[in-house]
Amino acid sequence: MNPIAKQFNDNTIFKRIDSDYVYILNIADAHVGSIYHNREQLEKTVEVVKHTPNLFVIIGGDITEHATIGGASSVFEESTHGIDQIYIARDILLPIKDRILYIRSGNHGLSRALKYSKIPPEQVLASLLEVPYFTGVTTAVINARKNCYVISSLHNNKKPNSLEWLGADIIYIEHQHQQNYERRLTMFMNRYTKKWSVRPVYFIFAGSFLSYGGYGAERGYRAVDNGCPVVELCGKKDFWNIYIYDSIDNFQRLVN
Repeated sequence: MNPIAKQFNDNTIFKRIDSDYVYILNIADAHVGSIYHNREQLEKTVEVVKHTPNLFVIIGGDITEHATIGGASSVFEESTHGIDQIYIARDILLPIKDRILYIRSGNHGLSRALKYSKIPPEQVLASLLEVPYFTGVTTAVINARKNCYVISSLHNNKKPNSLEWLGADIIYIEHQHQQNYERRLTMFMNRYTKKWSVRPVYFIFAGSFLSYGGYGAERGYRAVDNGCPVVELCGKKDFWNIYIYDSIDNFQRLVN
């Protein structure tokens, strides 16, 4: 097998859900352990997942803060240190462990905590929750009854356009602490019908659970709401469709 293809195959999971509607959200940049971590909003999101059938979760990078001397965040702005941050994240996520598709690495964990503290936080958390762990671009192929959706995510990405070559239906952008999305049209040749078709690709910024403050405030970064959007995948025959709820509150109002 081509080594590039092997890497992507190794970083892909498959999930079949027999439902007309399947919901996906990406919990990224929670920064558990930071004094600015919005635990209330994270726990609220977990409660919504717990009480919503067919809502599944990707746990993105930087689930914990793990500030180090080699990063912009400060150890003096942590409420909890070291391995305790991982246990707190584990306790919060434990009620929805069966809904977690996978856990990904982030720059605070893989690039900093592992380098300076010899702890890979997301990998330890995945082991505690008994869910798959990946580094790099990771993909979930979701079969929602009659339709198939390809969802990819990456953490250390400052240029979302650089992933247009990926060929996924949804590309999650983490790390930027933004909560919005962009819909773009792509063309593809259907080898069975011998005709060109139009299909949208959604670039979704995963959001964060880190309140305004710290170096972000010092540098004048734009303040954004905490939380994450919710993606709806339609499983009805002949109705392949993606819909985005821009917040967990709007999702609750419109769906639940």
